[in-house]
Amino acid sequence: MSDDDKHPGQTPGHTPGDDPAAGAFDREEQAFRAALHRRADSFTPVEIGPVEIGPGQSRPGGGRVRRLRRWLPAVAAAAVVVLGVGTVVGLADRDGGSADSAGDSAASGASSTGGDAGSASGSAGGLSNGAQAGENARPITMRRVVRDSVTVQVPKSWTDAMPPLRPDCIRTPGDAWDDVPRHPYVAKDDSHRAAPMIACEPVRSFPAVFGEVPFKLWQPNLSFTEVSDAESGGDGTWTYRGWRLTRWTVGSVQLTLLTRPGQDALADQIVASARSVSH
Repeated sequence: MSDDDKHPGQTPGHTPGDDPAAGAFDREEQAFRAALHRRADSFTPVEIGPVEIGPGQSRPGGGRVRRLRRWLPAVAAAAVVVLGVGTVVGLADRDGGSADSAGDSAASGASSTGGDAGSASGSAGGLSNGAQAGENARPITMRRVVRDSVTVQVPKSWTDAMPPLRPDCIRTPGDAWDDVPRHPYVAKDDSHRAAPMIACEPVRSFPAVFGEVPFKLWQPNLSFTEVSDAESGGDGTWTYRGWRLTRWTVGSVQLTLLTRPGQDALADQIVASARSVSH
């Protein structure tokens, strides 16, 4: 009988009393390590084939077959120890990381498509890489847009696109008249585009100042109109379900900006960045 068998549950070279401060966990760990050590010393590889080998039978090449079930207690004990250590580490990580998790939650933002997204937050911030999306999101990049005699800063993700030709004729999203961009955009000049002369009645449940595009198709956008051609009246700010419409005049150009809920800071920055330029 080896020295290890005389002292079951002990690590080789370790005698009871060497570590009087060891707790219950240390003793269990030592017993587990000792058991694995003994099993490793006496382990014989088993060839597993398609034929069931009963107790006492010999395997090809000689030697006794060690039944796999004899290892199940050791494997179960290993799982218990690993789970116990994982639980302790998990608790430590949870306690130590709570502040970081709260910070990450505060920094996260939401996005949406179309007017029905009511309370979704969008982009907000400064006039360059320091611009912020919404109130708490990551920085975004701005770009300069020049239309007529005005220059203004908008998010780089806002593409140039044609505004809808006859939004008053759109009845449902996706119908034959629906040509509304599906992303935030800066309206191109469409003054020379021919529009069909047919009578349509816009379907809307919002103030007329917001235009004729159905609410479900709203997207943040910026458009430009010569003051002499402006049909909507004076400058001002209006809101509907968190969406904000801002209209202001720079020189001889009236700018109209629609932003989604949570983009008030972005709207303020866009308005502040507008400048009159000379050609």
